[in-house]
Amino acid sequence: PDVRQGFLEQSNVDAIAAMTEMIEHYRLFETQQRSIRTDDELLGRVTRELGRF
Repeated sequence: PDVRQGFLEQSNVDAIAAMTEMIEHYRLFETQQRSIRTDDELLGRVTRELGRF
């Protein structure tokens, strides 16, 4: 691409699309985080129960 004096350069990023994608990724991250937390709690319970034997 050429750089020309007196012209404005447009962004190569669609801000709305980037924000939407970021929100989607954040929601997926939260879902995975909840799943890991649930698995951790379950493993903790299993470990405690097995420790009683």
